[in-house]
Amino acid sequence: MTEPDTIPGVLRAAAARWPDRPAYVEAGVTTTFAGLLDRVRAVATRYVALGLAPGDRVVLWAPNSVDWVVAALAVSYAGGTLIPANSRYTGHEVAALVDRTSARLVIVEDGFLGRTQTADLRAASSLESVIEVLELRNLQDGFEAPLRGSSTTESSAAPVVEESPEGSSRNHTESSPTPPVVEESPEGSSRNHTESSPTPPVVEESPEGSSRNHTESSPTPPVVEESPEGSSRNHTESSPTPPVVEESPEGSSRNHTESSAAPVVEESGFETPLRGSSTTDIDARADAVSPEDVADILFTSGTTGQPKGVMSAHRQTVGVARAWGTIGGVREDDRYLVVNPFFHSFGYKVGIVTGLLTGACLYPMATFDPATLMALIQDEQITVLPGAPTIFSSMLAAPERQSYDLSSLRLAVTGAAVVPVVLIERMRDELAIEQVVTAFGMTEAVVVTMCRGDETAAVVASTCGRAIDGMETSIADDGELLVRGDFVMLGYLDDPEATAEAIDADGWLHTGDIGTVDADGNLAITDRKKDMYISGGFNVYPAEIEKELARLDGVVEAAIVGVPDERLGEVGAAFVVRTREDLTPDDVITFCKERLANFKVPRTVTFVDALPRNLGGKVLKNALRQEPTKGN
Repeated sequence: MTEPDTIPGVLRAAAARWPDRPAYVEAGVTTTFAGLLDRVRAVATRYVALGLAPGDRVVLWAPNSVDWVVAALAVSYAGGTLIPANSRYTGHEVAALVDRTSARLVIVEDGFLGRTQTADLRAASSLESVIEVLELRNLQDGFEAPLRGSSTTESSAAPVVEESPEGSSRNHTESSPTPPVVEESPEGSSRNHTESSPTPPVVEESPEGSSRNHTESSPTPPVVEESPEGSSRNHTESSPTPPVVEESPEGSSRNHTESSAAPVVEESGFETPLRGSSTTDIDARADAVSPEDVADILFTSGTTGQPKGVMSAHRQTVGVARAWGTIGGVREDDRYLVVNPFFHSFGYKVGIVTGLLTGACLYPMATFDPATLMALIQDEQITVLPGAPTIFSSMLAAPERQSYDLSSLRLAVTGAAVVPVVLIERMRDELAIEQVVTAFGMTEAVVVTMCRGDETAAVVASTCGRAIDGMETSIADDGELLVRGDFVMLGYLDDPEATAEAIDADGWLHTGDIGTVDADGNLAITDRKKDMYISGGFNVYPAEIEKELARLDGVVEAAIVGVPDERLGEVGAAFVVRTREDLTPDDVITFCKERLANFKVPRTVTFVDALPRNLGGKVLKNALRQEPTKGN
């Protein structure tokens, strides 16, 4: 049988193949694959009722949660195009995405990290294209009863608690009640996982020095806490399916146990879906989605300072997820902890979509905290943990590590930064992770190369592995890495010039990275042709920051370079020519914080009389990297 190559097709195939298996566990609540499909259908029905047409765009601005997954998959199910926004972006940054894409719906988690996302968004733009701004937690409001087949059950998973900047905590996963919808049995019970893997997201350090995870962004990390009871449960690979309580139409419940599976909840007896749309109608909308339709647009900052929207077709998003799952050997009995942000390809494509393709159970983590992470690994017997090198170095450095049993981990995939050989060795020896691999990818080509798992620690640490099926690499005369194949983006949104500049007439994507390929085909990245640097796993483009600083009163010009940082790999250093002697480093940093995500904010500011330039007038950034920087 042909494998599905659209996101709606993959979701329905998963629900047909593993209806009662757990797809997600969050804050003690389990959602089965069938339950996930029900919720997606319900939310997709609401989108359509609000006026979402096939091809319309939806911006989703929120941290990791099961609600995020439902909201995102429902966009595809309704025939729309998903635009994930970094949860750490400011209102100005997200408003720019909304306006540039003419998004019809915007979904936010208002109050995340104590912020006022909806008010900030409306203050930054009139949002002329938008039908409605929706609150993520309320997407399923308006239903009289839960869906049939939507199973939720108590689990010992540690609840995800977010800590606000003031230090107050709140339960981040108040998973909203499952919405009533007419359920149609899923079709297309086939699925597969084949080749591949992308670059991992990141742990970013806040100004106070605390760490947390995401992928193209960053501020202070809230925390996932273990439930007060501290109870733990051993999910072994032989008994992956959690309990499920089934409710009869009369409301009475009965306990099902199918081979050590926990009771599952199947609820029926519901009213009609929102505004009269039927499940048949929404399934027809999902059926009409083509593998060549644009599934998502992920924005990446550009060298010109203007973020660029990277367009991928359904076949590419699904293909990348299959590739990563196959090479990594992800299985249906795996418990996969997703620290990588869903708004990043490493959390969305090789997290959410890989889970649907393989049947693995995903555990979303909204923010990163080493102790919480290790408690969750121990209590839920997590087997798969992809992430930036900082995640693993933080675990190894945690003083309390020895008090946790992390032996369930079997697969770790890392990259997106220079990986020391000793880190790979310690991950294998001290964390006892059976398979540790690295990979190379970028937003424009999510997975290009990947280690296969049988390489030495030196090869894993010093290379990004070999090209995956469907992709090829080449090194240009000037040393630049070129890549070509099935997973190279369709192009940049509304920017044919930038697309032509990035992808040549022969289909080669010019990555801007300098690299080598050894006799075995292993790729090593040695330098960057572009000015871009990577901070905590997030790509940072100096031109974007320099463009913002040009608006600050008293700044003549500024240059941003990446400088080494022990924890984050690199951080930004600003060199500023000023006209006002009263302009301080704090003024510059505060200005940037108001307009840019935290990972883009320079950590140091040095005032100079002039920027060094060559005879052609180009700023000599290599010279600036050698200059001592001044902290503030």
